[in-house]
Amino acid sequence: MKTIGLTLLIIGFMRIMLEITLGYSVNSYTQSMWHQKNLSQTETIPRSEVISALNSLTLSLKKHQSRIFLPAFVMLLGGIITTFAKPKQTHQSPSLYPHAPPPFP
Repeated sequence: MKTIGLTLLIIGFMRIMLEITLGYSVNSYTQSMWHQKNLSQTETIPRSEVISALNSLTLSLKKHQSRIFLPAFVMLLGGIITTFAKPKQTHQSPSLYPHAPPPFP
């Protein structure tokens, strides 16, 4: 069980690191470029249009941030499994003479 818990911890951690390093930065750049291109091309942009674009950008980035919860839950589950896993019991080799008296001190 401890191996499963540690594996879940590692998988969750790697997924979060991947999401932070590649997913979020690429998505935020792409989203901001998309919203910039949808603004009017005039010299002055109305305030309401800018506020609408910023609100839309914020909501789209918020959706992306929610994708971090599943790997975080996997890490939590792995930590709980690892914490409450029973330690492995060492198996002693069977004695050739199970009824033999104990050795002398």
